[in-house]
Amino acid sequence: MILDPENAKVKIAAPKWILGSRVAELFFATGIPVTGFALAAKNVATLDNFIWFYPVTLLAGWHVLAVNDLFFSDKNFPGRDKLLSTAFFLPIFFVPVVVALILLQIGNGSFVAAIVLTVINWDIYSVWGKRRWLSGLLHNSLAGAFHFSIGLTAVGCPIFCEFRAETIFFALAMSGAVMHHDASHSVEDSMRKYKTGAVVFGRERWWKLAVVPMFFCLQTLFYCDKLFSMVFTFSLIVYSISYIIFIFLSSYGDPARRYSLFRGLCRAIFALGGLVFIALSILRLLQL
Repeated sequence: MILDPENAKVKIAAPKWILGSRVAELFFATGIPVTGFALAAKNVATLDNFIWFYPVTLLAGWHVLAVNDLFFSDKNFPGRDKLLSTAFFLPIFFVPVVVALILLQIGNGSFVAAIVLTVINWDIYSVWGKRRWLSGLLHNSLAGAFHFSIGLTAVGCPIFCEFRAETIFFALAMSGAVMHHDASHSVEDSMRKYKTGAVVFGRERWWKLAVVPMFFCLQTLFYCDKLFSMVFTFSLIVYSISYIIFIFLSSYGDPARRYSLFRGLCRAIFALGGLVFIALSILRLLQL
């Protein structure tokens, strides 16, 4: 099994899919929504919303990953046998029905909008958006904002609330992340006739340019919640040091391996930052 739908073709067998690393990918993708949830939670009582917020987020994420995997091939539409297999039929057709029923019971219009916008954005990306560099950047930027909004709205915030700077932070961070991602898969993307930034402008140049949105991430932290700013400033400092080190290592080893290693390191850096922020936010709530 693979970590990412861009790397290799996906096995269809359901048990292997469920037990494979796509599960790790699914839980990792919930990090930004949970960070938003932790930031916007006003008191301990609002933490009860986690009971329905997190399962719905996981189900929506399962649907998104399945659609991405389904359209991984170069064909315009996958074969019917693949579409009706257990690994794809449940998340693509059954999960949206379950999520819709849960959302009707919750009655939170802003949360519904955030979930729907996220799913639509990623599904369009899977079918068409990831094949072009500009649309790829746009979809990933929107995804960062929508993911964060899922967590914010789950505790009663409107989609456009007081946490605008934090929302922009994640939109920019996702832009930088997809640029690093595209650099590590430029050879495969070129073979698939994708026009990603790494294919069009060169993978080394595109990898280096990813630091631009990350630099603007730092600017947004001046307007963020103090705890959020402190934690993610540290994450960005570690990212910057790692970036400089990898610049000096650019003449050593296989570039694709170096890009993939850096991408994994970045994920670890920001995942750790998110976990620290969530833990400290809960402690902050308990002290109120």
